[in-house]
Amino acid sequence: MSLVFPARIVSLAPSITETVFLLGGQSQLVGVTRYCDYPEAAKKLPSVGGYNDVNEERLLSLKPDIVLLLKTHAPLIAFCRKHHLKVETFDAESIEGIRDMVKRLGTILREEKVATQWLKHHPFPLNPSSLPTRSVLVILEQVVRNGRIEAAYVLGQESFYTPMLKAAGFSSVFKGFQRYPMMGREGLAEVSPDIILVLERGQSDWYDGLWPKRTKILFLSQEVLKRPGPRYEQILGIFNCQNN
Repeated sequence: MSLVFPARIVSLAPSITETVFLLGGQSQLVGVTRYCDYPEAAKKLPSVGGYNDVNEERLLSLKPDIVLLLKTHAPLIAFCRKHHLKVETFDAESIEGIRDMVKRLGTILREEKVATQWLKHHPFPLNPSSLPTRSVLVILEQVVRNGRIEAAYVLGQESFYTPMLKAAGFSSVFKGFQRYPMMGREGLAEVSPDIILVLERGQSDWYDGLWPKRTKILFLSQEVLKRPGPRYEQILGIFNCQNN
């Protein structure tokens, strides 16, 4: 891909912004979203809004040579193409997709050597745990209304998190077809895992009585856990600590 450098790049996803910084291409970033907060320097870049409320006039005013988006950004992809903006789309729903993003951004940013070295030092598949397998229910996000939890989004079908959970010695108890189903107390009470991992701070009393007392509930608030991206080995490390 040939771009006139220094290229003007707008990134519309935190995982993409993080990867641009990882590869050393941040000097070409002229716009990001309000959720692009890692690394710290990303917060200082001009914002064009969020996932569902991008300021289209602001985006056009930045005159980007290329706009980087996730494949799930269908309306924004259509908008960019309508206005003759060059786009490149990525998949952040799997480790394979993240690694492909590193490789392709290395080409776009002309940082192929950096990308190649990173991929070499962060191999995939991940090494499996030697610990006995434990069943797990992962709660990704709690649905809060009027200051009270009403339901939760849980980890369902194969997703970005699945290889790391498997490598840490966990087996998901949820076998449904949805990737991130929403469940209320009644649905959650029907599963019986060895351990519950809640990937954010929450109201622990909401979970009282849902599972037997022997079931361990852990609240994990590290921001990397909610950020599918190139720091997946850090997520694996956190999961490993919970299975020791």
